[in-house]
Amino acid sequence: MHRESAAIYAEVQEKVSNAAGLRAPEPDARIESLGEWLGRLKRKYAEGLLEPITVGLRQWNSAARECVSNERGAMAANRAALELRTELRGRLDALKAKARAYGVAENPELTRIAEEAYGFLHSRPTPMDRAAAAVSEYERALTDRARLANAQGT
Repeated sequence: MHRESAAIYAEVQEKVSNAAGLRAPEPDARIESLGEWLGRLKRKYAEGLLEPITVGLRQWNSAARECVSNERGAMAANRAALELRTELRGRLDALKAKARAYGVAENPELTRIAEEAYGFLHSRPTPMDRAAAAVSEYERALTDRARLANAQGT
């Protein structure tokens, strides 16, 4: 799980910037310390020291559960940022198709905003705050242009 969390974190750092809620995986040292701790518990068990083992295992399990929970949270947050990037790309494509259907795709303002949004969404790392704002701006401008075109058509 730690390797997967670290890989997702590396991917999100490469592909996304300025996204809310990004989380680093657990430090490698923490994962290693859990392994070392378990090794010490195994040695105590081999020595027949059962009482300290019971307490130690309870504490180790608690620490391991916390670590797993942190890794799951980090993976979910970081995947969400990557999924948002994909969702914004799809949303922009759908909005551009809608603009073509309304006959306003050639509008210079819409074209400028669409190109800006596309540039943000296809750069590495994608500045998520600016990309999301550009897609929202395109959607607002498209709505305005569609209303205007509809009002002129009626």
